[in-house]
Amino acid sequence: RAESSPSIRHIYADLDSLRDFRDALRQLHFDTVIHMLAMTRDDARAAATVFNGFTGRLIVASSQDVYAAFGVLLKKETHSGDAPQRITESAPLRSARYIRGDDYEKIDVEQVFVHECDTLPVTILRMPPTYGPEDPRSRFFPLVKRIDDGRPAILFEPSAGNFRWSHGYVENVAHAFVLAATRPEAANRIYNIGEARTPTQAERASAIARAAGYRGQIVMIPLELCPASLLRDVDFRHDLVIDDAAIRTELGYMEQVSFEEGYRRTVAWQRTRCPVPVDLGQFDYAAEDAALAAAGMPVGRVPGRA
Repeated sequence: RAESSPSIRHIYADLDSLRDFRDALRQLHFDTVIHMLAMTRDDARAAATVFNGFTGRLIVASSQDVYAAFGVLLKKETHSGDAPQRITESAPLRSARYIRGDDYEKIDVEQVFVHECDTLPVTILRMPPTYGPEDPRSRFFPLVKRIDDGRPAILFEPSAGNFRWSHGYVENVAHAFVLAATRPEAANRIYNIGEARTPTQAERASAIARAAGYRGQIVMIPLELCPASLLRDVDFRHDLVIDDAAIRTELGYMEQVSFEEGYRRTVAWQRTRCPVPVDLGQFDYAAEDAALAAAGMPVGRVPGRA
C-alpha cells in the first residue's frame, strides 16, 4: 500500500479547501497532478488558481456525458437522424446544461481547464461508465441479483437490449490515466476512453451471465409485454459508441484486463456487496413471470449456478 512507503508524502485535505492550501502547495513542485473530482466550474477554477504555472501537467477526469448524444439519451436534446455512428472527440457537445439539476457540469470543467490555464498543459480524459470492484453505483447489481435469485430469464425490451453504450473496466480505465500522466505527448489533448468493441446491452448481459455461471436465458420481450418496472424514460435511438482511436494510436492504449476477466471480477465483487438502499420496485418478478408466460416461455426458478 502506498501509505506504508516512506518515499511517498501525503497531504490530506478537503477538496473544498484547495484554495486555502494555495501558498503551501506552491512551495512544492508537481510533475503531474491527476484531478479526479472536478465536477463543477468552481472546482475547476480552484484547481486552476492553485496549479496554473506551478506544476508540469494536469490530467483531468471528464465524462462521456459531455456529448450531445448523451443529452439525446436523457431526452434533454433533440434526436438527430444524421448523428455519428461512433462518437469522436470532435463530436457535438450538449447544448442542454446542468442535466442533473445541480451545478455539476463537465462541459464547464473542460472549458475552464482549456481556456483559463494559459501556463498549465492539460490532458482531458472523457471516461466511460466504469464498472468493476468498488463501483460506487453497483451498475450491474440488478443483473447479478436476478442471476443469483435464479430467474429463468433476464428480460430486455428491444430498444434497450439493442442499445450500445461504451463502458470500461476499472483497471483498463486506470491504465489510460497512467499513460496520460507518463506520456508528455498527451499534453493539451482530449481523449476518449472506450472499449475495443461495444456490445449491445443484451450482449453485455450475456457475457456477464456467462461469467456468473448463469443457466437461464437473455430474452428480448416485446415492448407491449414488458413490465413497467423494466422500462426507462430515455431515448435509445442513438447509440453511445465511443471512438477511442486517438488514445490507442497516440499513446498505445489497449485493455490490460480482458472483457471476460473483467466481468468475472465484477461479478465476484458484486456478490459480496449490496448497495444501500436498494430499490426493490425494479425487481417485480411476478410481472416478469407474467410477461414470460404471455410470450409463451417457461416460468420458474433456474437451479443453481453452472
